[in-house]
Amino acid sequence: MNLKFVAMKSSGAQEFRNGHLDANGQAPEQHEEGFGPCRHCLSRIEGEAMLALSYKPFDSNQAYAESGPIFLHQKACKHYDDFSNAPKLFADETDLIVRGYTKEDRIQYTACRITSSQQLTQTCKSLFEDSSVSYLHVRLGPTNCYQYTVERA
Repeated sequence: MNLKFVAMKSSGAQEFRNGHLDANGQAPEQHEEGFGPCRHCLSRIEGEAMLALSYKPFDSNQAYAESGPIFLHQKACKHYDDFSNAPKLFADETDLIVRGYTKEDRIQYTACRITSSQQLTQTCKSLFEDSSVSYLHVRLGPTNCYQYTVERA
């Protein structure tokens, strides 16, 4: 089975850069010197202008549509397009949360794991063996912050 690692859509990132309100109905915070992972290019923001905002990686409001803080480069950046490989930004993480969702955007509780970056691909493939799992979210264990989505290729 092949996997597809998917960052935030370019259209969504641009909307926030244009002042679109975040998941809490607030304008994104602007920081002159930021630090953290950009959810659009999946690379580190280091000393560059960034946006901090509340993000909901779901298309609709419903009980399982969690939102939380994310960072974006304030200036346009190249979209992460190495879809067949997990982002190198998280290569040293020991606690990644991988959570499966159904096509109705509901958590599939039997398809949730904590894994290391070294085991991520195998963990994702294993969770996709459950045919009810439509996609996966990858989050950082210590903070539970959403990073990117994994789909079947």
